[in-house]
Amino acid sequence: MADKTPIRLVYSGATPTGIAEYQSGDTIPVTSGGTGLSSLGTAGYFLRTNEAGTALEYAQVVSTLSIAADSGSNDSVSTGETITFSGLSGITTTVSDNEISIDLDDTAVTPGSYGSTTSIPTFTVDQQGRLTAAGSASVATTLTLADDSSTNANISLLTDTLTVSGTTNEIETSISGSTLTIGLPNDVTISNDLTVSNDLTITGNLTVNGTTTTISSTNTTVEDLLLELGNGRTGSATGDSGIIIERGDDNNVFIGYDESEDEITFGTGTFTGATTGNLSLTDANIRAGGITATGNLDVSGSSTLRGNITMGVNAGDSTEDSITVNARFVSNLEPLTTLTYDLGSPNRRWRDIYLSGNTIDLAGATISGDGTGAILISASGATLPTGSKVGADNIASADAVTGAAVRNVNLFTQDSGLSTAAATFKFSAGSQGTVFQANQTFLLSTGASSAQFTLFQF
Repeated sequence: MADKTPIRLVYSGATPTGIAEYQSGDTIPVTSGGTGLSSLGTAGYFLRTNEAGTALEYAQVVSTLSIAADSGSNDSVSTGETITFSGLSGITTTVSDNEISIDLDDTAVTPGSYGSTTSIPTFTVDQQGRLTAAGSASVATTLTLADDSSTNANISLLTDTLTVSGTTNEIETSISGSTLTIGLPNDVTISNDLTVSNDLTITGNLTVNGTTTTISSTNTTVEDLLLELGNGRTGSATGDSGIIIERGDDNNVFIGYDESEDEITFGTGTFTGATTGNLSLTDANIRAGGITATGNLDVSGSSTLRGNITMGVNAGDSTEDSITVNARFVSNLEPLTTLTYDLGSPNRRWRDIYLSGNTIDLAGATISGDGTGAILISASGATLPTGSKVGADNIASADAVTGAAVRNVNLFTQDSGLSTAAATFKFSAGSQGTVFQANQTFLLSTGASSAQFTLFQF
């Protein structure tokens, strides 16, 4: 161990007041024990004296100091050893006049204030946490806004105010604190094309004032029971109105009202939903389960009626309804069942029947003509009514057995009266006249009586 300079305590009475070094060559008087030392510079003793400077006792100074740090092992420093303070990267230690200074090394950073209202400070920090570079970056940048039409606007983030404005009755905006709210007003009016990619529910009324409304959904359902076309029209109606069915390359279908014809129409043509005025229509076919018409029914084309058909509201001899046929039959006209229905009635009879050279069948008896005026009556004969004539002449009766011409004559008697014949006589019609003469008087049909008269004359 190197030589040490001894020090001594300075007392005020029994209280130490300071420390003083012994100088080389000083002597230490000793009151008891030991011998005096002439030099203490190499001894390394601690000496206690009184106020007069008289040494009272001394002892060799041998002591240690423990040193600890944030890392590493603790160490001990004995009296006489040197404690060295070493700085690491960026730190410098200096000893001067018993004072140790620990300083941070200067970097390339220029002292000063960095950043302003238009810039922000920028720093570079090394691994020891030192700022090795400092500067500032301008924040006076602009925000570019673009709309759907590719029109751009530059907004200065420092000096300009970005205003978010809605459109009247379409979009409304509001700010509360740091929150910007953009929404639809209670009553929405849309002046441009609005595209909604998700579901849209409108709880209020929807008014569309544009010229064209296009619905491209696959299925369209309407809860309303009535659909009104042409709402708001005034004055006399003009132009056809109805529903157009688009059929691609084929003609479209119109279901609506034909103003020029003043009737409901089902038609086809090349019109579209954008066509206005009177449409050029071709009548379309209609199939329905049943049709009820309270007015006239005019069918101009070929018609097929299937099923039971009732004409008129009354059964039998209708006096209220009539059927006019201005066409020709091209099929048989026959009743549903045999011997059930009449052609005409006792009160309403057909006038003339026009037949060709065919036959009239009357319950098996037939009457036919050959076209020359001759009539052939089939079966065993026909019964003609009394007074039947050939031209202007009456047709005479013939006896069923002999075939001779006969005439039936009623016989009236006084008892039977003139209303009912008492008997009928069959007389030969071969003579020109027969005079009956009797002794009695005959009562004639006129009420007169005669005893002689011509009874028959042919």
